[in-house]
Amino acid sequence: MEEELKPDKVTLNIYLRLVDTINEHQSRLVWSELVFIAFEVVIFFGCVVQVIRMGDRPIQSVGTISSATVLVSLAIGIAVSAYWIAYSMRLQLRLKLRYFQARFLERKLGGIGEDIFAGDARFNKA
Repeated sequence: MEEELKPDKVTLNIYLRLVDTINEHQSRLVWSELVFIAFEVVIFFGCVVQVIRMGDRPIQSVGTISSATVLVSLAIGIAVSAYWIAYSMRLQLRLKLRYFQARFLERKLGGIGEDIFAGDARFNKA
């Protein structure tokens, strides 16, 4: 009877490595968001400074280089935002896959332990 209650060691090791991977993905997502926010803030303030410098001059003396710098910085900001969205979506999809794998392994382990990723496991037992 006790042999049925003991989880398979290989499955338990896979589950523990999966939990470590989930924690790594979550921390990577947090740090990447901080880095991208820093990039966006730098680009935004650079664009604002350039627009303020353009506003101090009369209309006739605003050169094409000044206006091109503003437009290029806006384009770079948009490109960074698009890359940020794609990168974070990829990380979130990988994280969701790891959550589903962890829930499958929790079910395979037979509910022994706390059921970290399957909060409703108490209600789904036979």
